[in-house]
Amino acid sequence: MKVIWILSSLLLSVICGATGEPSTTTEDPISQLDRETNENIQDVLNKYDRLCSDNQELSDWLDSLRMALKLDKKLVSWKLKSLNEFNAYNKERTKLDSAIDARIERLNNLLPTFEPAGACSKFYLKQREALKNAKQLNNVDKLKNLNENSKDCRDEPDYDNNYNYI
Repeated sequence: MKVIWILSSLLLSVICGATGEPSTTTEDPISQLDRETNENIQDVLNKYDRLCSDNQELSDWLDSLRMALKLDKKLVSWKLKSLNEFNAYNKERTKLDSAIDARIERLNNLLPTFEPAGACSKFYLKQREALKNAKQLNNVDKLKNLNENSKDCRDEPDYDNNYNYI
């Protein structure tokens, strides 16, 4: 809903300009919207291009934006859609990366409280290593990895949790 409002406001500002009067520039509204969209896409590419070397999903999204950038101005709606979809993906990606960083920080604080060769220490070291590697994964796998590696150590002997004693 917010995106529709923003796009409508942008189109209205393109048509009417900042003064509220119809635009007197020679650039038609579609061309102006296309130019602004291209600038926004290029800004995204400039910002994230160097970050994608370790993340194939991010790299694929940036490739998609590069292709959108090459589209004709008649397809500006497709460009906007691509940009909005990237922004939604990227918001989720950064949220997951922040959650992974927070869990790693928690593990870094927990580890000194355990015996170095103890079961919980080994358990948390494995979690930390898995989480460090998770940043290269796609968002779905990042979430799975985060969920799997956010469990607390239960310093109990191994036993079959699925065994039915009844």
